[in-house]
Amino acid sequence: TGWALECENGARFLTNTGYFSSPPAVALVARTYNLLPISTFANGMQDMNLAGGLRVFSRSDVGTHPVYGAILTAWTPEIGFPTTDTYSVAGTASVACDFENGKIPWAPTGGTVVTWTNG
Repeated sequence: TGWALECENGARFLTNTGYFSSPPAVALVARTYNLLPISTFANGMQDMNLAGGLRVFSRSDVGTHPVYGAILTAWTPEIGFPTTDTYSVAGTASVACDFENGKIPWAPTGGTVVTWTNG
């Protein structure tokens, strides 16, 4: 429940918990998923109002990617920003997201496992 004002340099959202601004790429994700921000955009990240959690990561060198659910729960700053959106792993019921320093796959039977690129 809320309102958004689209502007040239982003969007300003009015939510039940106050006003939040999002840069254009993050605002596009919010509109695509029909979500509202629940935090300030800071350090390249902004949380959205999805049960189970959804955070939009946005940096010019890696792009803008939403991360949600169990993959977001397993995320730590050490693995870095996502470099892909969440994608289906071919031939399985699993999904994964690639990050600057590794990958976090999720499987319905095995949960998440953080795989580091270097180590």
